Amino acid sequence: MDTREYFWYACYGSNLLRERFLCYIQGGQPEGSNKNYPGCLDKTLPIDEEDFFMVNELYFAKESKTWDRHGVAFIKNQFEEDVSTYGRMYLITKEQFIDVIIQENNFPKDIIINFDEAIREGELIVSEKGFYNKILFLGYQYNKPIFTFTNSVDIYDYNKPKDDYI
Repeated sequence: MDTREYFWYACYGSNLLRERFLCYIQGGQPEGSNKNYPGCLDKTLPIDEEDFFMVNELYFAKESKTWDRHGVAFIKNQFEEDVSTYGRMYLITKEQFIDVIIQENNFPKDIIINFDEAIREGELIVSEKGFYNKILFLGYQYNKPIFTFTNSVDIYDYNKPKDDYI
């Protein structure tokens, strides 16, 4: 019997592409990127995946060293019923979700995330540092919580993404 805890990771931007996202799970270097990811400790593929729409506006900002100082995708922190951002959900373990956050932000491997608080409050700032330092709770699908992450503040200094990122 599988006793692992599973979460839906709702992603947007470059992680819509399964092959790109799997670099975080299994390790590898996405095409056009200058970073090789170690992957998760548990390299098991997601056990399910499906399309998902978020009611948060998508935008591109910051300067990513991984993408030659071009912008990367974020979603705004506000939920807006008249906004629709295309996403993809992957059903992965809690530990894999933490490993993805660590790789996205270069967080220390011993970071502790209180997911119960994230569900209760609807959000959780994981760290003061990192591009994707805030977890958003988006609800449940098939009795499993749905989480995504973005920056803790909406950034208005937009930056065009690299073609390979798109």
